[in-house]
Amino acid sequence: MADAQLKLGQLRYQGSIRAYLTEFRALNNFARVTGEALREKVDLAMPDTVLDMRFAHYLEDFADDKGFLQATHQAGLQVEKKKALKQAREQMKGISGRNDDRKKQEGKKGETTPTKADTSKPRQAQAGAPAGKPTWWGAKDHWASKEEALKGVPQKEQETYFKNRDDC
Repeated sequence: MADAQLKLGQLRYQGSIRAYLTEFRALNNFARVTGEALREKVDLAMPDTVLDMRFAHYLEDFADDKGFLQATHQAGLQVEKKKALKQAREQMKGISGRNDDRKKQEGKKGETTPTKADTSKPRQAQAGAPAGKPTWWGAKDHWASKEEALKGVPQKEQETYFKNRDDC
């Protein structure tokens, strides 16, 4: 029992709240820690992000250990979801940055840069969009036809888009 309590006190959150709580419950079957001692061991094992999330969402004191462990579990899940989302966003920024670099290099390979007269037109007019129609996300029917929409777009870019639409 003393050995289980020692292991329980040494147990630390390693990025998965499910793994931590599974191990915690297994060890606590032998240690039988409850109340303030249980809460202290869990709180000392958690990173600040999980504690902050739990404190932000659960303002009242917990009536029992079950409610405390459930709240910690929920807070840990939210922190892990937020971390995964942040990583995905960073990865998308990295991909986007690489694509921007690639486009810059393609522009240097022999494509001509727009002249002063070309840059004075709005982008939608350059691409062949009908004048007066909006081109922001969510607007419907920017152009009357696919051909009209692709007017002025180099063939190489059209082919690239149709192969992989991620960069559109």
